[in-house]
Amino acid sequence: MYQVVNGEDRVLTIYCRNSDSTPVDLTGATINVELPKADGTTVNKAGTITDAADGIFTITIADTDALLVAQNIPIDIEVTISGNIRIYPSADGLAVLPKTY
Repeated sequence: MYQVVNGEDRVLTIYCRNSDSTPVDLTGATINVELPKADGTTVNKAGTITDAADGIFTITIADTDALLVAQNIPIDIEVTISGNIRIYPSADGLAVLPKTY
């Protein structure tokens, strides 16, 4: 489970896997992850590929993203290669915790 605290900056390292748990080759891909916001809209996060062959990329959650505070938010990873789009569900969800002062 990936965890972030709402209102804080965080870089998440995400592993994109096929249904048989093998890495998705991200060579030449663009990555997009859509996350729910507290106001009912969504925010799109572009992924930065860090290891294409092993399906590893990062996304940056900004303190201003105002994500929905919830447990186990599904993360769907949109991978586009040569115009073909595939969606891969992450094995791990996202927990967004409220900021405490």
